[in-house]
Amino acid sequence: MALWANQFASPLILALWSVADGKFRFRSARDVVEELERTSPNWRNQDYVNVNYRSHHGYTTPAEALDQLSRTVKHELDQHGGVEAIHSTRRRIVLTTLFPSGRVSTSETLGLSGSHDAKLILGEGWIEGDIDSYEVLALHVLAASLLLYEEVWVPFNSLRTCLDLLGDRLTLDLLDRGRLRPYSVNRGLGFHYFEGATTGRLVTFEHVSENSIAHRLKNGLRPEQVVHVKSLAKAVTIPAGPDADSIRTETLIDLRKPNIRAILGLRPHLGNTDEEPFWDAQLVNRMASMNLSSAVAAAVRADAIQLEAGMSRLSSEKYYHSLGLDRRFASTTMFDSVLRTTGAPDLGQLTQKISLQELCSLSDTIRAQDFRDWFWSSAAGLLGTGSSLTQTFLKQVETLVNQDIRAFRFSVDLKFRYLESFGSPYILGPIADRKPAFASTSANAEATISRQRMNWTMFRTNAIKNAGYATLPYDTCPCLSGAKFRFCCGRPVSKLWSH
Repeated sequence: MALWANQFASPLILALWSVADGKFRFRSARDVVEELERTSPNWRNQDYVNVNYRSHHGYTTPAEALDQLSRTVKHELDQHGGVEAIHSTRRRIVLTTLFPSGRVSTSETLGLSGSHDAKLILGEGWIEGDIDSYEVLALHVLAASLLLYEEVWVPFNSLRTCLDLLGDRLTLDLLDRGRLRPYSVNRGLGFHYFEGATTGRLVTFEHVSENSIAHRLKNGLRPEQVVHVKSLAKAVTIPAGPDADSIRTETLIDLRKPNIRAILGLRPHLGNTDEEPFWDAQLVNRMASMNLSSAVAAAVRADAIQLEAGMSRLSSEKYYHSLGLDRRFASTTMFDSVLRTTGAPDLGQLTQKISLQELCSLSDTIRAQDFRDWFWSSAAGLLGTGSSLTQTFLKQVETLVNQDIRAFRFSVDLKFRYLESFGSPYILGPIADRKPAFASTSANAEATISRQRMNWTMFRTNAIKNAGYATLPYDTCPCLSGAKFRFCCGRPVSKLWSH
């Protein structure tokens, strides 16, 4: 089995004919091995393994079976999808935190055991007022992702939100069929500081044995959902590749770039240290979270990362800088426009007329598959050039849902990696292996990041006062940078960076 699934092996299909229900079932060897690695890590040391062929692996008619077999083989042969091009048959997206209705904060502070004054700040770093709750609403994000992608990767701690929105049966069915793919990492990242100290730093930490995935899931679920812990934990994948130490190093390098510090709203005076004032801990975590999402996406060869608009703008700034694009050329203006001011189709709006459960069922139909094939083969390539596809897109969506949706206004532009769409490689320069592939449902990420910087300025001012610092504009800044407060952590909103 291991040889059949080797990366250098030709695609191998394991086929069965069920006498009981008259269906042809097949799975690829790589698909089987991936499941065994997740559910039975020691399978290679066993004499025998059990491989499940489920109902969704079965096809009744020869035509349907042949079509799905063709797609499976095509997917197995697709070595460039998610790396250099869009996947041709099984498109993947990596989602960040799924926000249930009303919750728009992600940061939490923990006291570390064994030390009365050590603190660890965790989370993506969002505080109240940072993000538009409509844009990141889990209801919309799940609906849009399942309609546009065959494989939706979600942080495993968002499984409770999935259960709440989709119900137990539908969530477990999506997990079973690989449509919903929860992910985790072995080690975490957070901001560590000591109470009473002014500064701290980004660190990695181990998830201790009692804080396993199953244990962490159990702590986050509702009492009536705990019965599913074992099934949920088995579905969680820890992708090979994302390394917390490497992500920490990458983040520290990013945070030394003036343009990244400016767009985040961090103090300009860093000096020769990697430490940051504790009142900016969430901004450090925000950068680390973005890099973690990118690492997971690279590991699973995802076509896109769904980022909140502010983080999407931060991502575009990072990749724009790393690609070294020359602003003298007109193509860079187009690149700016696509990466920074446009959004992804907000199919989540459909939940106003159609329930999420109905949309999930619809996403598994042949109609939905045809819609995805059309969108990624025909529409996506044109979107990168700024073409207007509004009317065409609406007609396709109406065909998909079989309803009149003229009342909806969809953003139909994408931010994504395929820089070949933007002009000659001689203008764009050499393209990095890890090309940016990110999307948001916001039409103007520039306005979002500007609002977030202003929001954080007010938060920082209050945090400094609450820490007991009574600073005047021309006093030395309490962050120990040596600069005056007015030109460091006390910068007025009017002095914040804008593009």
